Amino acid sequence: MDNGYIVSGGPMMAQQLNFVFERINERLNDLEHKNSKTNKKIEISRGEKSAILYELGVFDFLLNQGIPQKKIAGLLSLIFNASQSNIEKDLSLRNSSNAPFKIKGTYKNISKIFKELDLEELQIKVQTTLDKLED
Repeated sequence: MDNGYIVSGGPMMAQQLNFVFERINERLNDLEHKNSKTNKKIEISRGEKSAILYELGVFDFLLNQGIPQKKIAGLLSLIFNASQSNIEKDLSLRNSSNAPFKIKGTYKNISKIFKELDLEELQIKVQTTLDKLED
């Protein structure tokens, strides 16, 4: 392979350098691949965000601080970049089986997210909820 390098020392030296450069290139590609897998941005829906906060106890914590639900929904709508009325619905129905975020698809996704993030205790908790949800 002619890589355009001028090498003094003859063809044997050029072959050795080519070999070294090929190994370096392979290693860089391998590191690039590993880095892209570990730094992959995870996109999640509003429902998945609500389910995560619910499972972490954040909804109840915020509501127990004496902050009106409407204001909490307003704050979370800014953080989520979502409709305040949808968040308010999530908050008011959070302990009900009718909560918009309490569906199998949502819980399957957050279970995978917790697994990817190596959050075993949370994954087990979410799996328990998932097992109770109806199709």
